[in-house]
Amino acid sequence: MEKYYTQPVCSPTRSSLLTGRHPAELGLQHNVILAGQDSGIPKQFKLLPEYLKNCGYKTHLIGKWHCGHGHDWMRPDNRGFDSFFGYLQGAEDHWTRLQVQRKDWFGVDFSSDGNPTNSTWGRYGTDLYSTRAFGLLEDLGQSRDPFYLYYSMQNVHYPLQAPEHYELQFKWISDPDRRRYAAMIYIMDEAVGDLIQMLKQNRLWDQSLIIVTADNGGETRDGGNNYPLRSQKWSLYDGGIRANSFITGGLVSNSKKSSTYNNLFHVSDWFSTILHATECDAKDLNISTPLSGVSHWENFFETEGKAPRDTIFHNIDPLKKSKGSDNRKWVNKLAEKYSMDISLQAAVRYGNYKLLTGDPVWNVPDGNIRPPEAVERKLHFETPKLDYWIRHELDVNFEPSTKLTQMIQLYNLHDDPGETNDLSDKFPEIVELGMELISYYSQYTVKPQWPKIDPASNPQTRNDEFRGFWWPWNFDTNVIIDSPTVDLI
Repeated sequence: MEKYYTQPVCSPTRSSLLTGRHPAELGLQHNVILAGQDSGIPKQFKLLPEYLKNCGYKTHLIGKWHCGHGHDWMRPDNRGFDSFFGYLQGAEDHWTRLQVQRKDWFGVDFSSDGNPTNSTWGRYGTDLYSTRAFGLLEDLGQSRDPFYLYYSMQNVHYPLQAPEHYELQFKWISDPDRRRYAAMIYIMDEAVGDLIQMLKQNRLWDQSLIIVTADNGGETRDGGNNYPLRSQKWSLYDGGIRANSFITGGLVSNSKKSSTYNNLFHVSDWFSTILHATECDAKDLNISTPLSGVSHWENFFETEGKAPRDTIFHNIDPLKKSKGSDNRKWVNKLAEKYSMDISLQAAVRYGNYKLLTGDPVWNVPDGNIRPPEAVERKLHFETPKLDYWIRHELDVNFEPSTKLTQMIQLYNLHDDPGETNDLSDKFPEIVELGMELISYYSQYTVKPQWPKIDPASNPQTRNDEFRGFWWPWNFDTNVIIDSPTVDLI
């Protein structure tokens, strides 16, 4: 998948995959869902596993959820999954399953068969999930039921943890974060290979379709790297949102497995693509806004034909308002014409061009950041003058983003994938088209869900049977989280 895009962080990406909607339609465009926040995918949106379940599929989730858990109805096993074995939030210790929200707010986050449990303490997460997959696929191999397995691996998410014998294989990498990250990648790769073997051993491979996807760009402060793309996770530059993805499985021919898909693809497109691939008739499905995902299934197997999409609305976040300014009169005149606040963080890709407004990085590392081992070994790169940061010690402080002097940036991603040459002054007519698109798509977005941390979520102060665990703290089934009325942002 050559032009595959996600959202800059995980909760928005995962909610988009599971609903076929842009997270800005769900109120989840701002940030990840924090441990103590009562927010999530609104109840009125039916999820992919619910549709597949209605079509006769068994549905299972192994690993990370991170789409809301403030209410009991938000848990994945109450939203279409027959089983859930994993954790509700975004990150936790790979050995203990402990998750910390604040200094004194910590608890175990792990669910098995509808209940929280501490029985997995001391086992490395990826090994745990691989064992679960083995048992599950063995049962499915015997029953021959069609199934959907959402295998959401913990690796390579921080905290950076790996068994020592894996780290020793990468002792040539002097940077400790990169060394541990490489070990975690190796473990993940082994787990994917094990999954393939499990499918084959249980005679499930021939009828399988396997989709592998990341949920955002790499986090350079925790071992990741996106070079030569610009910036990292959290950013609207391509280093934050242009991610890795590929398709394989017994249903995919060998010639297609070695081919490249060059059409623009957004993570929301998986929803319709999977329903199309499974011939699942979702009669009550009503996804018709311009922000919704589209199916690529037929295009995967055709060499010609119209591309399913030529535009991706990356995001607009009304809570990320830059303090900078743009003194170009023609830019401000266009902003007035389209009623746009260009200080808000937003981005859209149309064809080869990408327009960004506001501050695309918002205080995360910026630049075309090279991996530390590449700098240490003085490896040759095609574009040696690109900015980069390297780590000089374990606790790294990256330079802050340069103070903004412009609120509009335009890049030709075909010619400049590293987003180093701003073309906004050269092509004002292309800038105007991008501003028009952002203004148009924004009318279908809703206000972000961003509630305060709820004290009732604290595992240490609960007075019920779930004390010590991160678990839903609202059990009133009549209370739902609705999306706000659609507002023009």
